[in-house]
Amino acid sequence: MNKSVIILAALACLIGIGAAVGTLVMRWGQLIALKNAPEKELEAPMNDWNFWTLEMSVLSEELRKERDAIGKKKAELDTLEKRLQAEKAELLRVRQQIEDIRDEIQNSVVTLLESEKPNLKSLSRSYSAMKPAEAVEILQNLNDEMIVKLLSLMKPNVTAAILAQLSSANNADPSKPKGSERAARITEKLRLLKDQDKKEKQE
Repeated sequence: MNKSVIILAALACLIGIGAAVGTLVMRWGQLIALKNAPEKELEAPMNDWNFWTLEMSVLSEELRKERDAIGKKKAELDTLEKRLQAEKAELLRVRQQIEDIRDEIQNSVVTLLESEKPNLKSLSRSYSAMKPAEAVEILQNLNDEMIVKLLSLMKPNVTAAILAQLSSANNADPSKPKGSERAARITEKLRLLKDQDKKEKQE
């Protein structure tokens, strides 16, 4: 009886050991996978971090290129602004020159008023009757505007003779223009003369 119990116990132990060995053999692959699991878990974050670093590098490069493009565009705008300022200054300078020329022309223009004509015609007849040298001796003491008005009422041949004499006249006062310069100036003013009577008839 005792031997049977011992045999049964021994068989039970053997069966238990065999089952344990079988279980160990069956789960050996899982144990190996479990052993390697921490290394894989450590590698995964490293892979994720490397990927994120590459993304950051690409983004950083894009930002750098955009910053460079903005800097280049700003430099172009600064250059354009300076050029516009220079062109504006040049336009102002040209405008001032045009205004100066306009003022000079206006100052050069002599207007013969209708109310002046009776007296001026009488004077012009008197000067026309003189010799050119005698007429110039008196006329050169008058201002340019008065001379222009008087000459405009004379016959062309008389006006030409007086201007020729005026051109050859010598001025004793060095501060005043030479006869030739004054004759040229008076000739130009004669060309620009405005006769109010003629202007009103044209209108």
